[in-house]
Amino acid sequence: MKGRTFLIMGVRWSFFLCKTRILCRAKDSLLIMHLTGREAGFMKRELGIARCGLACCLCSENIICAGCDSGQCPDKDGCENRKCSISKGIKHCYECSEACQKGMLSKIKPYAFTEFAKRYGEDTLLDCLERNEKMGAIYHREGINGDYDDFDDVEALINFIKTGNR
Repeated sequence: MKGRTFLIMGVRWSFFLCKTRILCRAKDSLLIMHLTGREAGFMKRELGIARCGLACCLCSENIICAGCDSGQCPDKDGCENRKCSISKGIKHCYECSEACQKGMLSKIKPYAFTEFAKRYGEDTLLDCLERNEKMGAIYHREGINGDYDDFDDVEALINFIKTGNR
């Protein structure tokens, strides 16, 4: 990754532009500025959907993480959904026949994404997420919250995924 160096107020800063972030370094300091998915256009379809339903393909961590099954996920050791699905010999929670809200499935976004994939398939989910991103939907705006987090109703979120409209 090639960067540029600037002298700002007597401190030498190095700036590196990644796909979804600008990394700034000075001495022992590191500043990370996140770009939104819309600005960066960063969907990495090959990362797909995590075992729990989260969209690895849109995650702002996907610069340093190669997805749920890569073994590089920073949360892999404590992930209840990963452990459970591996023990059942399945790759995703949406493949399981049990009605479950373990781990991340206790949260509306991964639960709705999992339900969507059960009903329509992972490829359709990825197609919808990609279309929604092109229409301006943001997966992570600041931190981990974005347009898919503004719902209290699973069916309303599934409809938003399908249509891109509230």
